[in-house]
Amino acid sequence: MSEEISKRSHGSSEPARTTEDLAVTGLSARFRMLLSPAVMPVLLPLLVLVCHWRIVHGYALQVRYVSTQRWELIALGLAGVLTILMRRPTVHIPRRFLSATLVILLQVALFPCTPPEVRGALLATTLTLVIAPLWLGRRYSAGLHGILLLAQPFVPLFQFQLGYPLRATCAKLAAGILSLGLLDVTARGTALEWSGTSVFVDAPCSGIRMLWSGMLLTFALAMALDLGARRTALLAGIGFCGLLLANGLRAAALFYIEAGLIEAPAWAHECIGLVSFALVGLGMLWGTRNWVRNPSNSGPMGQNGVHSEEPSQCGT
Repeated sequence: MSEEISKRSHGSSEPARTTEDLAVTGLSARFRMLLSPAVMPVLLPLLVLVCHWRIVHGYALQVRYVSTQRWELIALGLAGVLTILMRRPTVHIPRRFLSATLVILLQVALFPCTPPEVRGALLATTLTLVIAPLWLGRRYSAGLHGILLLAQPFVPLFQFQLGYPLRATCAKLAAGILSLGLLDVTARGTALEWSGTSVFVDAPCSGIRMLWSGMLLTFALAMALDLGARRTALLAGIGFCGLLLANGLRAAALFYIEAGLIEAPAWAHECIGLVSFALVGLGMLWGTRNWVRNPSNSGPMGQNGVHSEEPSQCGT
């Protein structure tokens, strides 16, 4: 009899759980699942894209109708592959993305008065500030940011705005290189004049595509080697100057063919371009390899450009 009384008293001390309590418990469990380290790295970037669906839709239209060779999709694919391969597990999921929030507020404020290119660049910045802590264990990844910026359909705009200045620069570099070979070549605008012969640096030789490909290689190396922002900027500057010089070398080599000084088959144009680009690419590979092998370059995250082995504490 006493055991039954004790059971009843014990049973009456526990409040009965209603259907509403069970529903709240289920919702909290689902919410915790969404905030788990396995779901948040995928969910949050998707939410950013969904919230910026107008910019994403305009980007898709630009890539489809404005871009000619759709190289932007190559940059997007490379960014995705490197992000997956370079993923570092984080101890704490960042709960505060202050920088990304500020960029989003800037997008909202400037949306009515900014062109699609600026909106795409701001979205690329937002995605970098969201993906870097969740996937790469860094507060910011300059390599990923550069690849996402190159994924914007800027090439047609650059060809229109920067085509002539780059062609003129290429002509001056080629004239200087040819003068070393004892040829009195003068650069006048985009033309190379020698002994009454004029060879023009046309639009395909402006180097826009070579610069785009070289910068993509630069930022991919920076992301793969986990370089910091400072060393990524230094590598990009060196690569840009090297690509300009390589384009001048290509124009100088093609001058011998176009001026009739030597005879070469038709495929020599593409071969010379590939060789000049390969020289710059090998130079960047050699430089970044020395940076990584040098022990003085290693350090904690955000200092000497190379990521530390300690787990990220972003957002704590």
